[in-house]
Amino acid sequence: MNITIDLPLTPVPKARPRLTRKGHVYTPRKTKVFEKAVSIHTKASLIENGIRHPLDVGISLEVVFVFDRPKRFPKSKPERQLKSSRPDLDNLIKSLSDGLQGVLFKDDGQIHSIHASKVYGSLDETAHIKLQVNVH
Repeated sequence: MNITIDLPLTPVPKARPRLTRKGHVYTPRKTKVFEKAVSIHTKASLIENGIRHPLDVGISLEVVFVFDRPKRFPKSKPERQLKSSRPDLDNLIKSLSDGLQGVLFKDDGQIHSIHASKVYGSLDETAHIKLQVNVH
């Protein structure tokens, strides 16, 4: 079974935990908000596909993180272009998988492979995340 999910969100990398003066550790607000939004959009998409509970089988993910196209890019090349600058791909994957945990799957240990890339969108494309879930 394959599930395709399009998350209309600008990709946000997982930020490092922060420490208060009193020694409490917390996740930065921007990361928390992004993970919650991933969770909400994924749950709605899964319900549309008839899935009401987190999967408890092995899965593989194919992810494309699409970023807004910079204005400096020539209009003569309207197609997507690879992004080789920050944010780091591994931090993008971590924030996405943390947002999916408990919604798409019970534990991120169920993921046995991930194929991920980050690109700048085409001329008429806004930032989003394209997720293909392959259930095994």
